[in-house]
Parts: sequence; structure tokens; C-alpha cells
Amino acid sequence: MHVEHAKAAGRHPDRIYLSDIRRMRYCHAGVRRWCAERGIDWADFVKNGVPVSRLESIDDAMCKRLIKAVRHG
Repeated sequence: MHVEHAKAAGRHPDRIYLSDIRRMRYCHAGVRRWCAERGIDWADFVKNGVPVSRLESIDDAMCKRLIKAVRHG
């Protein structure tokens, strides 16, 4: 989702949401486990999303693809 579209949809453009995970077709169980391994609260992520800034320093190819997709569509 482009930043402009995120703003228009009432979403914060610098957050990753569950809908972004769905759009990338990432496995929910795998993402949930991935979050747990990195101390990201799953319930909070589902409800509020997670700041991109929290994920940027993580050296993970899928995470980097997700951030790129969210920022650049």
C-alpha cells in the first residue's frame, strides 16, 4: 500500500498491519512465531500494527520485502 493510500484509508503509513501480512501471503502461524522470537506482542500487532522503525534493524529478507512493499506498493 502506497503511503498516500495508507493515509487515505486512515492507516498510519509507517506501521505494518495484519492486512499487509495477508497481502504478502505470509503464513500467519509463521509470522506469529517470528514475532514471538523477536519480542513483538502478537495481540498488540494484530490490534495496532507495529512501527516500521521497530522492524528496520532486523536482518531478515522477508521482513525487508514486507517493509519495501508497504512503503512503495
